[in-house]
Amino acid sequence: MSETGHPALPTRLAHLKPHQTLLLKGPAELTAQKDGLSALGKPLTTRKPIHVRRGKVMPFETDRASDAKIVLRKDADFWIDTGRVGVKIWRSVVDELFAPDSAVKRVVIVGATDSGKSTLSTYLLNIALSKGLSVGVVDEDVGQGDLAPPGCVGGAVLRSPVFDLRDVEAEMLGFVGAISPVGVEGVVRLEVSLVAQRLEASGSSFTVINTDGYIESEGIVFKAKMIHDLHPDVVVCFEDQDGGRTIFNELSETCGCRMVLAKYPSYSVKTRSERAVRRMSQYQRFLKGERIFRIPLQESRIRFLGQYYPSNGAETGSGGKLVKIGSGGRSLVIERGLIGDVAVVEQLADAERMVLPASSLNGMLLGLGSADRVSRFGHCVKVHSDFSIDVVTDSVAGVDTVFLSLIRLREGLRREDILPLVRSAE
Repeated sequence: MSETGHPALPTRLAHLKPHQTLLLKGPAELTAQKDGLSALGKPLTTRKPIHVRRGKVMPFETDRASDAKIVLRKDADFWIDTGRVGVKIWRSVVDELFAPDSAVKRVVIVGATDSGKSTLSTYLLNIALSKGLSVGVVDEDVGQGDLAPPGCVGGAVLRSPVFDLRDVEAEMLGFVGAISPVGVEGVVRLEVSLVAQRLEASGSSFTVINTDGYIESEGIVFKAKMIHDLHPDVVVCFEDQDGGRTIFNELSETCGCRMVLAKYPSYSVKTRSERAVRRMSQYQRFLKGERIFRIPLQESRIRFLGQYYPSNGAETGSGGKLVKIGSGGRSLVIERGLIGDVAVVEQLADAERMVLPASSLNGMLLGLGSADRVSRFGHCVKVHSDFSIDVVTDSVAGVDTVFLSLIRLREGLRREDILPLVRSAE
């Protein structure tokens, strides 16, 4: 038993030989007992514990004999490997990006799900900081991002090295409103470009843009278009899990920019359930408010899937409808009494109309802010007959725009469901 009366957690002492890599899967903590250990390009301070979150695998490396004390929590594990693991497999990438004559300012990271993109991004950011550069990161992964809640693109300037990008909170946000880019590729591309521009305008001289793992089917086309939008100096592309170069070759043919190949590490760690748990923890991280505020949608500007609806249409109030008008004749209709929770995009002869059942707003993840800037988040708990909504958040000060999403949260933020998006022609 520990001094607190709780059962003592399993503690292990690991002995590392030179050039070995210790892989620690959280939830766990590691404390270096001797100098020489590093993680993601950052040397460890002896006697200072490093915490590894649930489901995450962090590599610890050494160039000399080293010892580490490890505390394992439920489902945690560790092992020592000498194979294709750790950041040493990406030293050629570092040499390419940080060569003496290099002028790399913007890097895009591309690879399959769980290929190591976030780990490599963190490593490159830490190396850039060690060289005295002003460093920024854009997290494009709207489903498994580190900097922002699901459904958002996040950007931040790093001022000191980090072990986990989840310790960094986004300073710039792009609200997409979906946990997958499929069907909303244009919205994701727009928000990534805007966040990257704002980040570099704030002083970042070395920016890493970490992308999602959508590379199957139309995913490569999506990535190629995003790369074209972003004009990176270098695209770092992971090899296939089997060591092939399918993704690398396809992007090389279409992008016409400098490409660098990154090795795929020899371990894959996250199960589907672990990814779901991680996503729910991100909602809980950002939805901290406990107060309920009533927001009148008739008096608010609305953004939904990249479109801006600032004014009310003439049909508002008739037939149980709230109609908001956007540019180019686009309209958003929120209607009571519609059967089935589904978002429908109707392509009319001269414009586009988005139709949402009023009931679909219940539980919806919302961004709150002004014009195109999100400043906080909330979720809807009630829709009133006058189309005002009750929102759980921490404040509505300065809020004149409500950002709607396809994400609905249930059971006290322990479960999500996604509103289907259907496109139809007149």
